[in-house]
Amino acid sequence: MSVNLKGRYRFYISYMLRFGITLLLTSITVSAQENAIELTQPINLEKINGEKNIVHYTLDQIVTIIEDSVRIKKQVIIPANVTEFERALFQARLTQHQRDQFGAIKQLKALLEFKCYRTKGEELYIKLLLGTSLEHLGAPFIANNYIRDVFPAIFKELQNDQISGFLYTHYAKLLIRIDSVEQAQKIYLKTLNQYETTGDTAKAYKSRNNLGYSYTLLKRYDRAKQLYRINQNEKYKNVSPVIYAFSFGNYGSVLLEQGDYDSAIYYMRKEIELLNSIPSTAGINNTYFGLGEVFLKKHELDSARHYFEHSLLESKKSDDYQSIVRAYGNLIKLYTSKEKTPELASFIDNYLDYSDSLKRPFSLKRAQEELQVSQFLNIFKETQLSKKRYDELQSKTNNLIITIRGLGLVIILMIFTLTFHFRNRKKLKDINIELKDKNQELGQSYDTISDSNHKNQVLLKELHHRVKNNLQIISSLFNLQLNAGALDVQTEGVFKDAKNRIYSISLVHKKIHNSDNVDSLDFEEYLRDFSDELFNATPNDVNLSIEILRNPISIDSAISLGLMFNELFTNSIKHVKRNDSLQITVRYEELDGKEKFIYTDNGIGVKNTEVMKESDSSIGVTLIHLLGNQLDATIEYKEAKDDEHGFWLSIEGNFS
Repeated sequence: MSVNLKGRYRFYISYMLRFGITLLLTSITVSAQENAIELTQPINLEKINGEKNIVHYTLDQIVTIIEDSVRIKKQVIIPANVTEFERALFQARLTQHQRDQFGAIKQLKALLEFKCYRTKGEELYIKLLLGTSLEHLGAPFIANNYIRDVFPAIFKELQNDQISGFLYTHYAKLLIRIDSVEQAQKIYLKTLNQYETTGDTAKAYKSRNNLGYSYTLLKRYDRAKQLYRINQNEKYKNVSPVIYAFSFGNYGSVLLEQGDYDSAIYYMRKEIELLNSIPSTAGINNTYFGLGEVFLKKHELDSARHYFEHSLLESKKSDDYQSIVRAYGNLIKLYTSKEKTPELASFIDNYLDYSDSLKRPFSLKRAQEELQVSQFLNIFKETQLSKKRYDELQSKTNNLIITIRGLGLVIILMIFTLTFHFRNRKKLKDINIELKDKNQELGQSYDTISDSNHKNQVLLKELHHRVKNNLQIISSLFNLQLNAGALDVQTEGVFKDAKNRIYSISLVHKKIHNSDNVDSLDFEEYLRDFSDELFNATPNDVNLSIEILRNPISIDSAISLGLMFNELFTNSIKHVKRNDSLQITVRYEELDGKEKFIYTDNGIGVKNTEVMKESDSSIGVTLIHLLGNQLDATIEYKEAKDDEHGFWLSIEGNFS
């Protein structure tokens, strides 16, 4: 009788433990799924994971269906018999095609974060789509961080040569946007050879046009003209009427670059005639703009004005913001070559209005897109937090499973053994599990911090790039004012000094953007590049000796020192001895932990160093002292000595 009771007791304990564990695991799993997909709807993670081994469409078939439906039906068609992952991928491409790049980024990032893809090729294709959306939002350099990992690896996953060529062409367009023209030209040449080999006339025709454009950017004009000439064959007219028209306009653009203005006019007008006969307005604003440039170079200002105004009108019709600003800029250039008129004032007002994207309702769309470029980072953070929450819940689920199993084992063993030895082993096992979990958490934290640092570095380089571009715009406006004429000598000197100061700052940002190091700068290289630009504009022979043997200096110190050396170089140019070449030496010394830059020239120098003290009479001297205070540096002058030096100055401080 006692044996039967014990058997029933063991049965009830075992049954209740299994029931309780099943109920608890079901509750935890549902909670984990609900919390994890809160930010990533309509993706069904549970269903996708359950269908990981089911394939209705391969990657080749998915891409082919998407691109064929876009090309033929102007829409992404989602087939009926698809898995949940395939549906999510089609839906993300549909969202992207509907120009909801913000929503597409959210869906694609979720697919990547939760590793919903089934193959390496599908992962690469998701990255390609994500980079495409980022490119459309105006962040080509950030987009390239995703797309550069895709090529050429994705071609190992594809069997369809047509799809491979399509993706390659897409990548080439991005490379041109980030100024990697030579790499884009190689891709266009490869795809052209591929299409000619397979006999795909339409794609070869388009690739020939793209290749000609890349040769034009590389100034290989004869090769570009040869390709455009081939496309001007009338047998291609019905293959793609628009590309056929472009072959004449693009040919005219090359002739414009080569200075053959009359021929350029003929071919550009030919393109307009062909586009009007289709009818199509594709690219017509660029052709009008090109004709305006031709007539501006021919000094036929009325004709130039006529075509610039047509370009402006077409750009407004298509909401092409950049082309509108470009058209207004050239109208300003045109009118500044004549006398000032009310029309010029109106063009300047319009140009400034369109340049300020926050002032004009017309530019609101662009402003919103720029806002989305910053907001997509929030999406990344959002999906990462969702993934982290999902992983934490999964980890808790696993820990609870281990804990419940352990407890069940402890209860069973306590019933039958109640030994001290087992309890010691259980404690040791729990400690090992806790240490393993902590090590995993530390590893995940390290990966997250490394990824965040990389993204911050990319964003910081993008910021330097934008600051450099904005400073170049300001410098261009100064050039515009200088070229307008009617400036006295003093005013012209003020503008030139301001332009040089702006260039010294812009060059720092440019070098940081082009460098892998965003914290410091090679100051000797910077001084050589800056002095070359400055001394090219002086009629005197200049012999510059730079001796700076030190590690790169900080960005803040580089900007201040760059402005100081701009003032020193400018001062030397102004006070060079007549009929004498200019000798300038920049030397760096380090003694007892203190750093010193010593600047000397063979100019007339100063006889009384009191005049070099900060005063209202000299902006340059005042600026040197202000910048020195900003660097917490000591400025020292010496009187001129004909047998040793003319002007002598030292800057002592800490520039690390």
